[in-house]
Amino acid sequence: MFSPNPERRARFVARMGPALGVDVRVVDSAEECVRGADIVVVATNSFARPDPIAYRGAWMEPGVLVDAIGSTSTFLREIDADTFQRAECIVVDSTAQVEEESGDVKAALSEGKYDRAKVVDLKEVLVGQAQGRTSAQQMVLFKSVGTAVQDVMAGFVVYEEALRQGRGQDIGEFLE
Repeated sequence: MFSPNPERRARFVARMGPALGVDVRVVDSAEECVRGADIVVVATNSFARPDPIAYRGAWMEPGVLVDAIGSTSTFLREIDADTFQRAECIVVDSTAQVEEESGDVKAALSEGKYDRAKVVDLKEVLVGQAQGRTSAQQMVLFKSVGTAVQDVMAGFVVYEEALRQGRGQDIGEFLE
């Protein structure tokens, strides 16, 4: 695991290794952290860092799935434009939304490294209207900015679980 903050790295490893029952180890760079990984999750608070780019396309290896989910505003970046260029398939929450709201996408577009022909909406992949990964060696990027429907569905799952556990208070009668 890597964080640019050594103290946070140490706290995370000390807490999560035992909690998950897995070997969690610290590395000294983001590149070292992602080498050989099948799945890379990039979820940063990039606005708080001198160099907001946490993942570089040069690090992509055959078969990797990069989930870039932290940069969700036009002024934020966490992956470089080369990541979009090297990805053989780019899956997004919503094509229109990601092109309007993602600083990562805006930068890739301005640098000419965002090929719309490689972009598919997640919902189309999930219902079988579009193909995502076509081979085990394909490099795939999932760029998420989040959508309202994802928030509503997450809230619904929490609501259903609260009902199942008999927790909370139904306020429906107050809304009528």
